[in-house]
Amino acid sequence: RGESERDRSLRLLRMALEMFDRAECWERSVRICQELATVYESRLFNFRELASVLRSQAGYIDQILSKDRIFPDCYLVAFYGKGYSEPDLAGREFVFKSGHGSHLETIREFTDRIKDKYKAAKVVNPPLDA
Repeated sequence: RGESERDRSLRLLRMALEMFDRAECWERSVRICQELATVYESRLFNFRELASVLRSQAGYIDQILSKDRIFPDCYLVAFYGKGYSEPDLAGREFVFKSGHGSHLETIREFTDRIKDKYKAAKVVNPPLDA
């Protein structure tokens, strides 16, 4: 006999929760916890699992409140000066898409990725009033 629909649904919700946690998509993790909590409280009456899910949910909320995360969709990158392997880069500006596929990318990850691609590049941030 195969897996029941309820068991499959719970397994998939737990998998989604694990993936969102790894991707630091804690807002989505909170919503998945709410779905699991409803099932454990109202359908299965499994209060031990309910308590575990609510503790996890509180942890995700703590992460949201304590971590500084910015996930822009794209970045404006300008190339100034000389010394690039591609001579037509100097003085040009490009919009780079952030991330790889569905992976959200922090500013540090993006900067590291660009520095790996353009070894001679130096990061210069514009003044805050620009």
